[in-house]
Amino acid sequence: MAGMEGMEAGESLTGSESTLKLCLHVLHNAQTDTEKFAALLVVSKSVKPGECSTEDRKQILNAAGISFFVRLLRTDTTPEGCTALVFKSVAVNVLLALLEDPQVACLPDMKKVVPRLWSIIKADIRKEPADERESLGEIQQDVYRLVARVACTRPGGQLLLDCGCVTTLVQVLISQPEEEGMMRPMGILILLIRQFGAALWKGVVPAYRDLFAFLAKYITNSNDGTMFGVCELLTFIMNTAPQSKTLSKSLQPLMEKLSSMLQSRLGVAQRQCVLVLVNSLVVSLGVECVLPPMVPDSKLFQLLLHLTCVEVRMATENSTAEQMHKAASSLVSHYHALEVMLTFLCGNDDDHDLPLDASAFSQAHDALLHACNGVFYLLQQVDKGELALPLLHPVVVSSVGFVAGVTAQAFTEVKASVAHVLPLLVLLCKMEVNQLEQCVPAEDGDQSHAGKTRGSEKATARPVNSSATSTAAGSSAHLSGVSSSDSAKNIRGNSASQMDTTVSDGGENTPTASSSNQDHKDACSSEKDQTVASSEDRGGANTHTSNSTPVTQNSADTHARARGSVSGQSGTMGLGSAMEVEDTSGEVVRDEDELPTMTEEDVLATSLDGLLMLTHRLSQPGLPAMHSLQVIRWLLPVYHLAIEDDETRQVFVSLCGYEPLVQSVLQKHSSLLTSDGYTLQEQLGEVCQTLEVLMELLGVEENDVMTEHCMSLLELAVTTVPTLGDKLYAYRAFLTGAGLALMRVKVCRGGSDKKEESEVRFLQSAVTFVCQAPSGASPTDPEKAQLLQTSWPDVQEVWVRCLQSLKPLVVQVPELVDSFLQRDFISTVIRLLRQQESHIERESVPVVMDFVQTLTSLDQRARAAWEQVGGAQLARVQGGQ
Repeated sequence: MAGMEGMEAGESLTGSESTLKLCLHVLHNAQTDTEKFAALLVVSKSVKPGECSTEDRKQILNAAGISFFVRLLRTDTTPEGCTALVFKSVAVNVLLALLEDPQVACLPDMKKVVPRLWSIIKADIRKEPADERESLGEIQQDVYRLVARVACTRPGGQLLLDCGCVTTLVQVLISQPEEEGMMRPMGILILLIRQFGAALWKGVVPAYRDLFAFLAKYITNSNDGTMFGVCELLTFIMNTAPQSKTLSKSLQPLMEKLSSMLQSRLGVAQRQCVLVLVNSLVVSLGVECVLPPMVPDSKLFQLLLHLTCVEVRMATENSTAEQMHKAASSLVSHYHALEVMLTFLCGNDDDHDLPLDASAFSQAHDALLHACNGVFYLLQQVDKGELALPLLHPVVVSSVGFVAGVTAQAFTEVKASVAHVLPLLVLLCKMEVNQLEQCVPAEDGDQSHAGKTRGSEKATARPVNSSATSTAAGSSAHLSGVSSSDSAKNIRGNSASQMDTTVSDGGENTPTASSSNQDHKDACSSEKDQTVASSEDRGGANTHTSNSTPVTQNSADTHARARGSVSGQSGTMGLGSAMEVEDTSGEVVRDEDELPTMTEEDVLATSLDGLLMLTHRLSQPGLPAMHSLQVIRWLLPVYHLAIEDDETRQVFVSLCGYEPLVQSVLQKHSSLLTSDGYTLQEQLGEVCQTLEVLMELLGVEENDVMTEHCMSLLELAVTTVPTLGDKLYAYRAFLTGAGLALMRVKVCRGGSDKKEESEVRFLQSAVTFVCQAPSGASPTDPEKAQLLQTSWPDVQEVWVRCLQSLKPLVVQVPELVDSFLQRDFISTVIRLLRQQESHIERESVPVVMDFVQTLTSLDQRARAAWEQVGGAQLARVQGGQ
């Protein structure tokens, strides 16, 4: 062989190692493609893949050159005496051996090779000469193995995406004449879907539409058992569905078939397949896909809601932890769909076009509440340790999201149940803000931890306060699968024993707080060892039976704003990315972004059952990474309503539920200053709602421990508000409101009359906000005027709270009256109140008038301004009304 003479004399060359060295030497010194090809032929025949190191593989690839492999794959003519496909065969065989190593499989140079592989995959064997069909089929199988090896790593998957693999795989898949031919490309697609989610379809939406239409047609035309397996495949794909309005042609016959299937006598597993698919369609495409004109009438909608509620009730009330884990994906899908349907019902209850009569609407309402009661029961069982699920299990986290959505719409019906699960909700919020991904899980993952007290556990999370430290310790155990009862007790400390139990009219046990401030302080702040109080005194399962009053409380979009929109699915709880991690051992929990170890054999299924096994393996939920938790955002509307109810609020305060809210604001403050675009708006909404809840709590609850804990917000407000620009106008308004509320509390508690210079600057900034916000006018700055006008609906409520808080402060700081007079506040407000259609809401007028009259009682100039604009007359008119 050419180049042999370059070998060192006397070197012993035996075995595959010697053959490899010889081939590398020839490749480096080859003068022609023929010599390179001969060396590669020896490599493919003599060198066993398992005997090559990563470095050996890279050397072979570099010595031959990527361009040589490209030429081999591209060339159709071969030397006389060789088979027509010999070049392609050798190139694929060598690459198959080299790419067995993941580090080699995802090398950037592979981008030059992959497009040539697509041409081999897309070749139609039926059109090839008879003597080449078998060889081409074998080469195609090797190419699939090659592509699967590349796809098994995320960098390799990204390389395939960059080379247009999605469109190619879909084209090949839908062109196969036999079912077996679609299995390999579908397996690779499934793996890529799991890796990249909705991002997989970016720029290739037509490929998604083609795949959807292909699978939908298969289901529509099939009458055997395989259609249920294809339903599962389509469900897996729908979880990453891009927004598309061009599915209607294939969607309508599919919905008719699925409707018929749901109304047929199916087995449990078969019905579950169909039900989960329809729910996925509802979440991805909206509730319109199960309503006219997509289907003839509203029967499918009613049936879907009823069946889904039944499935939720059965799963949440009659399942073991193991059963719950296996059914997690289906249960979360049901939650998502019910949320979409609930939002639809609540957002359309006054709409005459709602395709439900009064009786059907009432039945839907009751079914949803019964399902919600089942979820509350599940959370109570988890909280008491009777259902051994880790707190961060997707079922637990998504159950919290679901009950938060229902509670935001129907608090009155479920408030007793909310009180029962508040300890669990507060604990999850504390886990979110305390960054428990840094905790070291307990070494012993069994139930032996159940007897430990809070003081005996060691926290490894960065402590925020004494209560947070103990919470982190308890939560660490949950990350390793320990019963959730213990950690829930840890945040309560002795507070559980301080709650009396009363029986409500409905017969449930409802906890009510009766602790003093000192007891509360001991429960929340003590760092000493404490005996864990029993949670059994909170009663058993909730047996609340709802009445038939339709769900009409609150607007449907309030909760949607708090919960956010994830992966393009409006109104859903957004756990899709956090629930698709396998946990086969029951002990080792992977991060949400970590794939199970996959091989080409796992990916290249040869049957529908093999594909389903692959989807099940990739869909099995593990524990979500802490950065994916959004529990606080979900629960803000719930807390808002809970604070308005005296008993529930007292339970919330006794559990120190305000702690994670304060910590959340402090943590998100820095990111607000640096974020932009959608991320900024998303964070702004959550932080402003958090501040609003805290303001409401401070306004109705007198508690020294709570106030002291919230004082860190006052420091933040005093130092930050004067420096914030108009980009963060809403945040500035809400932070101003929270700061003033805390200042008012300090004054009412007998705080010092003397104000620091920074506090005076803050108060002056607050006066500027109060004077400018309602007027919507800024003569020297049109952009500022536009900002004030568009922001007024969002800040009006906090503006009123600012007036309430400023009332005692203007008495203590007289110079504030001068600031109000300089800004012509009195005449501006009176003018606005006199307008026929004042944009100051009617229920806020008494607060405004009371504050203005406070100013007039402190300064004669204010009194004169009041009389000059007819304030006294307006006050008499308002009083008469």
